[in-house]
Amino acid sequence: MELKLFGISHKTASLEMRESFVINDDHYSYMKNLLETKFAGEIDSIFVLSTCNRTEVYSYCRGEDSHQQFFQSIYKYLGCELDITKNFYQFSGIAAFKHMCSVASGIESRIIGEKEIFGQFKKANELFLNIGLNKRMLSMYTDAAIKIAKQVRSDTKIDHNPVSISSLVLNVFDEIFENPSDQNIITIGAGEVASGVLNSLVNAGFQNLTFANRTPKKISLGNNISLSSRPLNKLDQLLLGQDIIISSISTDLPFIGKGLIEKICAHRKNKPLVIIDLGVPRNAESLIKNIEQVYLFSLEDIESFSNENLRARESEAEKAKVLINDLCSLNDEGLKEKVSRKELYSALTKLIQGATEDFKTKLLNSNDPIKALNEINDAEIKLPKNINDIESYALRSMIREIIDVA
Repeated sequence: MELKLFGISHKTASLEMRESFVINDDHYSYMKNLLETKFAGEIDSIFVLSTCNRTEVYSYCRGEDSHQQFFQSIYKYLGCELDITKNFYQFSGIAAFKHMCSVASGIESRIIGEKEIFGQFKKANELFLNIGLNKRMLSMYTDAAIKIAKQVRSDTKIDHNPVSISSLVLNVFDEIFENPSDQNIITIGAGEVASGVLNSLVNAGFQNLTFANRTPKKISLGNNISLSSRPLNKLDQLLLGQDIIISSISTDLPFIGKGLIEKICAHRKNKPLVIIDLGVPRNAESLIKNIEQVYLFSLEDIESFSNENLRARESEAEKAKVLINDLCSLNDEGLKEKVSRKELYSALTKLIQGATEDFKTKLLNSNDPIKALNEINDAEIKLPKNINDIESYALRSMIREIIDVA
C-alpha cells in the first residue's frame, strides 16, 4: 500500500470552482461506507483536509486503480463538473508526503506562512482519528507531517511576519472607514475563523460587536470579554444598524441575499455597508456587489491584501521547501519500514488466528516460517512483499508474539 492524494486548491481553481468540491462532516459517513464496502481491503484509511482554500483527500491505498476509482466516487457524489486534469492535482508516495508537510507548514497557502493552516491540519487529524477513518499507517504520516511542520516553523522565519485572515480584515476596514473601531459589527458563525476575527477585533479596540450563530454559543475573548450568540433566524432584525457584516458559516447556498441587503440599505441613508464573506461555499449572493453603497469582499478579495512582508515570507518559504525535502526524505524511509512491519503484523495476525493449534505449534518450531505460512495462506490474505526481507529470527519473534496474544 502507498500514500495517495487528490485535491483542489486556490492554485488550481477559483473560489467559485472550489465551492463544487467541498467535503464536510455531512459526507464522512458516505466515505466510511465506501471504505467498508467497495474499497474494503484496497483503501486502509483516509484523511480529509478541507479549508477555505483547499480540499484534499489523503488515503493509504493498495493501487492506482483503487485510488482513481475512489476519487471518481467522491467527484460524482459531490456532483462536481470541474475539469479533472486542469483543476485537480494528484500525488503518490513521497511526493504526497512532501505536499502534506508543505501544506501543514503554510508554504502552500495563499498567504504564505499563515498560522491558521497548522491548527486546521491538527484539528482535522484529530477528528479523523476519533471517527476511525485515519488509522494505523496513514496516521503515522499525518503525525510525522505535524512534527515536520513544527520544525519548519521553528527553523525558518516563515511565520515571523505573521499575516492572517483576521489581520487582513482589519486592513480592509482601515481602507474604507476613517474611524473603523467606531463601527457596529456583526459576525456570523462560531467556527475557528469567526473566533479568530472576533479576538482580533477585541484586541484592536472594537467594542460595538454582535455575534450570531445557528445554535446558542458563548465565545470567550481577550480582555476578559465573552459574547453570547444571537439567533440566526432573526438575521433581518440583527443586521439593522450594523455597519460591517462578517460571515463564515458552512452552508451549501448563500443565506445573505440581495433583497435582504437592499432592505437594510434603505434605512442607512447612503452610509456604506461592508460585507466580508469568508465562507466556502460563499454566504452572500454575488449580486449584492451591484448595490451602490455596499462593499462586498469574498475570501479571495481579502487575501489580495496580503502583500505585506511578502518578499520576506517568500524567501523563507524557499528555505522551508529545502528543509521539508530533506526532512521528508529522512522520515520516509523510517515510515516505510514501520508501515511495512505493521502491514506484515496485521496480515500474520489474520492468518494465524484462523490456523489450528497443531499448525501454530508447527509454525513456532519451523526453521523456515515463510514456507510454513505459505502452506495455509489463501488468496484473501495477502502477505506483504517485504516478508522475504525480514530475518527468520525476527519473523519467528513476531509469530510468537501473535500466538501468545491469541
